[in-house]
Amino acid sequence: MTVKGKGHMAREEFELEINQHEYERLHEKIKGNEVRKKRYYIPLEHGYTAELDIYEGELEGLMTTEVEFPTLVEAEAFLAPQWFGEDISMDSRYKNTSLAHYGKPRVGE
Repeated sequence: MTVKGKGHMAREEFELEINQHEYERLHEKIKGNEVRKKRYYIPLEHGYTAELDIYEGELEGLMTTEVEFPTLVEAEAFLAPQWFGEDISMDSRYKNTSLAHYGKPRVGE
């Protein structure tokens, strides 16, 4: 299970291992839709890795790409490959909480 803090470009993130029973107990408490996705790791230049998420279920058709950086300076200097598409780093509509409550953002809004 991943718990992410507030923020856009820089935020705390905790990954916790849970067992099947804990998962089922937490899953019952979901408010909104479940965010389901498959993640693919794609090596990039300079030792970075792109995390390509392909969403499923209610969010089918949505794909996002994220790269994690050791410093904010490196993040700000990064030039994303063209295949990344539009930069949504500062768009709160693409956070998992928003996706769960409001669904897939509409293009152009």
